[in-house]
Formats: sequence, C-alpha cells, structure tokens
Amino acid sequence: MAQNEIQKYTNNNDFYNSTRNPLETWRNNYDALRKLSDFLNTATAADYPDIPSATLTAVGGLRTQINTYLASDEVADMLAEVKKFTRI
Repeated sequence: MAQNEIQKYTNNNDFYNSTRNPLETWRNNYDALRKLSDFLNTATAADYPDIPSATLTAVGGLRTQINTYLASDEVADMLAEVKKFTRI
C-alpha cells in the first residue's frame, strides 16, 4: 500500500534527467521531492498498519533528511537561480 503511494510520486516522470535543460531538470526533481516530503509528513502509522514499526522509524529518518535538505540554504539559493531562468 505505502509503496504504491510513494511510487505515485516517483514513477510519473517527476524525477527525470534532461541534459538539454539542467535547470528545468533540477526544478522537476525539486518538485517531486517536495511532493514526496508532503506525503511523508502527513502519512501516519494508522494509515498503513501493515508496515512494520522498524520501517516506519526508517521512513521517519528519511523524512527528516528530506525536510532538512529542502530547508537548506543550498536549495533556497538554487531555487532562486532556477526561478530566474525558468517558468514557475
């Protein structure tokens, strides 16, 4: 069940690699990571009772890492650059 939810955010061409426009690629990857983060922030153990608690703990760690990365100055700076050169 949860795997299907996660695949919804990662298997729909949100994550892709384009050498033609690396800024657009970065933006698309950022958007997909943001969607995955939103899902991980709202999903609860009650939503997925079939998932072992150790897996939920690992997902919590992943959620923390993703949120820390998305809130970093590096991402903010890159997002500002991407906005200058792409349509958002």
